[in-house]
Amino acid sequence: SKVHPFVIPFCFQLLVGLMANRCFFFEGKKATQAVIQGVGEVAMPIIASTATTLAAFLPLALWPGIMGEFMKYLPITLMIVLGSSLFVALVINPVIAVVYMKVTVDKPNLKRVLMIAGISGGLGIIAVIAIELLRSYTRN
Repeated sequence: SKVHPFVIPFCFQLLVGLMANRCFFFEGKKATQAVIQGVGEVAMPIIASTATTLAAFLPLALWPGIMGEFMKYLPITLMIVLGSSLFVALVINPVIAVVYMKVTVDKPNLKRVLMIAGISGGLGIIAVIAIELLRSYTRN
């Protein structure tokens, strides 16, 4: 069976949210320490996944001949975009998080967390249903 296209981004978003929640709320650290620890935990997997994607497109950048001249722009663009995305994820976002994040020692409001989780899950379910409906209409 195929994995639905929204499953992987949703799982990644859930993982990042859980890690942020663990770093900020359960350990009671300052924002700077929590961000450094959070980035340290996700840096290697992010770098590894970016590197494997770049490695998959590297042969296209080295393709010889006329077809290579035509196709080289796709991998070069992809490498620039993924490299800048990696820089933003590992450098810019942590800096913004430290500057704008307010960490409180209080426990998170369980009602609010459950409400946000329910809304996010509901929107995800609606998106999946909408995509399946569009697929069924386009098949006919």
